[in-house]
Amino acid sequence: MKLDRLTKEQVNIVTDTMGPNGRLTILDYDAEALATKDGYNTCYSIPNPTPIFKLLRQASKQQALEQGDGTTGVINLAY
Repeated sequence: MKLDRLTKEQVNIVTDTMGPNGRLTILDYDAEALATKDGYNTCYSIPNPTPIFKLLRQASKQQALEQGDGTTGVINLAY
């Protein structure tokens, strides 16, 4: 399946946080900045997600509900 460019960028933002050498992302919460390596929070902070990315977010949320971990890995594997 070929993903559009915007979906690829959104997936890369989340998967860049993965692992011990993952990058920090800076999230904007009402004029307050939060630096995090949490892919789940990064995933849900992306504005205007594409329909494909919305589906990946749902898979990540289901992983969090069932296992409590591995949410970024689910997005990486689905990509």
